[in-house]
Amino acid sequence: MQDLIAFTEARLDEEEEAAQDTARGNPGPWSLDHAWIRDATGETVVMDEYRWGGSAFTHIARYDPARVLREVAAKRARLDAYIAANAAVQRHGDLYMTGVAHGLAVAVKGDAASWDNHPDYKQAWAP
Repeated sequence: MQDLIAFTEARLDEEEEAAQDTARGNPGPWSLDHAWIRDATGETVVMDEYRWGGSAFTHIARYDPARVLREVAAKRARLDAYIAANAAVQRHGDLYMTGVAHGLAVAVKGDAASWDNHPDYKQAWAP
């Protein structure tokens, strides 16, 4: 359990840092303007339509830094709930909390699976 928690926390830290770095240079919300990606100031972020294609622009606009930070916060909340449920099981051996912890474990393993190409990911965590 501890290595799954540490792995997930480290990946969330990386996602958060990258989103914050991007937001500092290009504050959101980002939007799709025809075939160009523009940040909140109206500056063009990506210009090469031939190389990237229209669907790439849509994808990039959807994953603006603010959205990534909201997703990181949601995953951290789920991870915190998992940690708390496991602590309650350890303290009280509560059967209800055992079920809650199991359900949250499945969710956290699903979150971790989004980084299954990371060298520290373990297949044993697969949901």
